[in-house]
Amino acid sequence: MNNFIRGRLVFKLGAILAIYLGIGCQQQQSKPDTANTEAQLRAAAEAKRRADETKRRIDSAFAAMTPAQHLHAAEAISKGGLNGDIPAASRHLSAIPSAAPEAAQGQKLRRHLTVLQHLSEAQRLIAMARSAKTPEAIEYLRQADSHLRSVRSSSPKDEQAAMLTQEAAEVANEILARDNARLAEQSKQHPQETLAQVKCEGAVTHNLKSPRTANFESVPRVQDAGGWQYKIDSYVDAENNFGGHPRTYYTCKVRCTDIDVCAVTSLKFR
Repeated sequence: MNNFIRGRLVFKLGAILAIYLGIGCQQQQSKPDTANTEAQLRAAAEAKRRADETKRRIDSAFAAMTPAQHLHAAEAISKGGLNGDIPAASRHLSAIPSAAPEAAQGQKLRRHLTVLQHLSEAQRLIAMARSAKTPEAIEYLRQADSHLRSVRSSSPKDEQAAMLTQEAAEVANEILARDNARLAEQSKQHPQETLAQVKCEGAVTHNLKSPRTANFESVPRVQDAGGWQYKIDSYVDAENNFGGHPRTYYTCKVRCTDIDVCAVTSLKFR
């Protein structure tokens, strides 16, 4: 065998050994990963088994409770007020049979829990309104007010409802002040007297007998009331039912809530 052929064979054997060695290294490297995955799966399965076992024990203990014990547990939870676990208390009351001696007292406590649920939800919504943007905050306060009205309808003198109603009013004032400050700043940067004039003339035209004959004052008096609010005192000449063109004076108020978003809030003819 000449040296050339011998060299070719040695090269091929070296390449084959390199391939097998590479595969072996990969298999050895993958074994720890597989072992770790199997360990994690076993740990997860064990955690689930323990959780299921704990739930079975809790459910079994709950099912073994007497009506009196359920009532006592619900009463203890309700003493926590808005901080109590209201759903858990309701679950205890639902477990009391209607024929049990404790059923009447349970119904009375259930009404109290309903009040607590309304108060708790109102409290949550008011807290959310504090940090929400104006449209969302107003909706949160509206929902909170609905819950509070439900409480006041059944318990007009409920102190917690009165306190939350006061808190909701304070939050509403904070939102209004924050919104007014924003509008005031924007009104300085983007005055909209011209758009206010256009909105007023549109509203006036809508009230005329012959809109096409309307001839408005060329330079109306526009007063900037601050916070993107404008007051316009002006007049319009327009044909009436008798063919005349009397001059009609008017006062119009406009409020803008965003750039190029304005609406007439008041229109009075003099």
